Amino acid sequence: FYKRQKLHSFPISSISTSTMTMTGPLQAEILQITSPHCISVRLSDAKDVFCLLQESLSSVYCSDARLQYSLQPGQYPSSGQSYAVSLPGAWYRGLVLHPNQDMTRFKVRLVDAGRVVEVS
Repeated sequence: FYKRQKLHSFPISSISTSTMTMTGPLQAEILQITSPHCISVRLSDAKDVFCLLQESLSSVYCSDARLQYSLQPGQYPSSGQSYAVSLPGAWYRGLVLHPNQDMTRFKVRLVDAGRVVEVS
């Protein structure tokens, strides 16, 4: 787990806002269906923005600067707090839902992927 910092690595002007104008039907990718009341989707037009976000997370948390965001020994993620979470192949923004009894594993909602994972 790494304490999440605000990332501003790509200029807003690089995002095409003309393609995100809501003037008609929108296409979306279904990311996860947890229940009939909880469906995670991502607008198809936002896929490039998501890729830029993952590149930004990777460039920060895979660099030498990552040490300043690391949790110190004996520190544990707090429920309801956001963190950067490393999974095989990518970094994600995550929200800690709750830990297990011995504080070794944590359920985390990957906010941009729309799913819940267990991490250690």
